[in-house]
Amino acid sequence: MWLEIFVGIALLIFAVTAYFLIRTLITMEKTLRKLDALSSESVSLVRNTDRMLTAFDPVLHSLSNIGEIVEDKTTDLRARYYAERERDYLERKRERIPTPPRSDTPKEIVEWALLSAQLFNKFANRR
Repeated sequence: MWLEIFVGIALLIFAVTAYFLIRTLITMEKTLRKLDALSSESVSLVRNTDRMLTAFDPVLHSLSNIGEIVEDKTTDLRARYYAERERDYLERKRERIPTPPRSDTPKEIVEWALLSAQLFNKFANRR
């Protein structure tokens, strides 16, 4: 009698465990199918993106070439601008009236200092 009760309880536990195990496996199968569908969608999306990038590649190369051309032109214009600026500077430098060289000898400096002192004395005496 006890043996039959234990066998019944064991059978009931086995049935409940088998039921939940089967439900878990079914849920796992559904999830794996959804994951497979999602994986196939992502693969097709990656292929489409690759195809679009391959089609867009010539446009990027054209933009790169245009950028190089603009950079070359800018460099040329900058070089011409600086050359023209230097040429103008040299022309202006040539056109300047040359100043005579200064010949400040010690004698002249002393004379200027004495004249400055006399002028200062006259100005001070005026007050």
